[in-house]
Amino acid sequence: MKNLFRSVWSSTVILLLTLSGPVGTALYSHQAIGLDIELFGPAVHAQEESEDLIDLNVDVTGTVNRLPSVGARNIRLVPNESDGSYDIGFDVVNYEKQAIDDLYYKVMLIDPKTEGALNQLIAEDYLTYDLALSSEPIAIGPDSSERIHFTYTPPQIAAGEYRVRVRMLTSRDEELGWADATLEITDTADTFVALTPVSVTLDRDPVGLDRPEPNGFGPLHGVTVDPQTQATLNYEVQNAGTAAATFSPELLVKDWGLFGDTAATHSGESTTLSPGASETGSLTFEVPQDPGAYRLELTMQDGDTQVSS
Repeated sequence: MKNLFRSVWSSTVILLLTLSGPVGTALYSHQAIGLDIELFGPAVHAQEESEDLIDLNVDVTGTVNRLPSVGARNIRLVPNESDGSYDIGFDVVNYEKQAIDDLYYKVMLIDPKTEGALNQLIAEDYLTYDLALSSEPIAIGPDSSERIHFTYTPPQIAAGEYRVRVRMLTSRDEELGWADATLEITDTADTFVALTPVSVTLDRDPVGLDRPEPNGFGPLHGVTVDPQTQATLNYEVQNAGTAAATFSPELLVKDWGLFGDTAATHSGESTTLSPGASETGSLTFEVPQDPGAYRLELTMQDGDTQVSS
């Protein structure tokens, strides 16, 4: 059994801000925008011809790319009492008629499942407390499955019920199918800070808008920005531990991708919170000059130790 992960503390100029896992904010540079349409299911090739188009000798053809039909299932967690880790196994399933050789997976520690009525569709609303990525690609044959095993150690967080989610990814960081399992943490950590995203505000009008947005933009708004715009990340922190915590925000600007390099680091002033206390905070940074794709990762640090989601 080996640990295949390295932490990425999540959560395209594209800028993706991840304060607490899957909830993020995207800021787009108008100098570097591309569009892919991704769907599950068979590839679609649509051709549209009208009398007007035929008369003009124009052929309008569009192609929609789709994500591969790959999922995870049969997840099992076995605790190791000696060190607090878990041996986790799951099946990665390829439903395609061809082999796929560039698959990865991520492991998320998230809130428990939202309760709802039978046969009722509800939107998931959860925080992500930990995120790790597999570092080695998986190759799997057509119409087949493979059992994957790894070791996972959850962070020191508040006691309670959580979910471990294993989700398949392509090498382009496209999300595929997933499987969940319940994980129970019995002892609350002395120091742990929960992060919740609030908004992103800008020092000038973003491209394409006639007026500024004084309240900022929501986590998934996707506003277009100019390079070197001054942006402010607004967030809420809560001390979910059992002791007073002193910490400061640290923001990493990373190249987009599964294992992007760090392009810039920004730090803020430290603060101290008693157990159960919460407050709002902000960190101002400059959008990179070079157009491209970036991911922002915000954490709370106590010296060199990360103490937050």
